[in-house]
Amino acid sequence: MKRKQIYNPTSNEHVNDRQIFGGNPTGIFELNNIKYQWAYNLWEMMLNNTWFPKEVDMTRDAVDYKYLTEMEKTAYDKALSQLIFMDSLQTNNLMDNVNPYVTAPEVNLILVRQ
Repeated sequence: MKRKQIYNPTSNEHVNDRQIFGGNPTGIFELNNIKYQWAYNLWEMMLNNTWFPKEVDMTRDAVDYKYLTEMEKTAYDKALSQLIFMDSLQTNNLMDNVNPYVTAPEVNLILVRQ
């Protein structure tokens, strides 16, 4: 399978010609016309489900952690470290091995957001 070009000024692909793999995209995220509405809807849902520590006061969590037993702290720390590692693997795998071949911009959005 051929990798997509980052910028393809010779593309004449129209929205109805878009393919998830094997298309001929311009490389410009033109989202006024969308072929895969499900991907755009999923992207919006992903945006709405995202929160950042700066937006949520976690001060109480840090205080509560001090009162956990050693076994609870160990379980919490292991679960958190596994989730962080898993997110790192997923992100790198998607961006390095899948995204270079996805040619529909609305599908690229959900991979980038993931």
